[in-house]
Amino acid sequence: YTLNFYDNLNRAQLCVDSVTGHYVWTNFMPWAGVYEGQGVSANGGTAFWTLPEDPTYIYATYDSRRKRARAYLTNQTDGVYSAIVDSNTTNNPACGGGVPE
Repeated sequence: YTLNFYDNLNRAQLCVDSVTGHYVWTNFMPWAGVYEGQGVSANGGTAFWTLPEDPTYIYATYDSRRKRARAYLTNQTDGVYSAIVDSNTTNNPACGGGVPE
């Protein structure tokens, strides 16, 4: 994945392939869930959103100069809402790695 955003409070992680638009959003909260699908990566990876037909809506912004990201997810099927505030994307754990110990 070329974009890897990890929440400051260990609540969620968003991994995006900025070339293909494939994403994986993993929640680490008690309602843990993994959401996967296709989206659009724009402006060199500084913005990402899901396609209209996807029941999961994600919108993410990334400041590559300051290495900061914000993202949120809503899922119509599960009624789940989740958010990511990542103030330093430099040393994020690998995608799919789970909550760091």
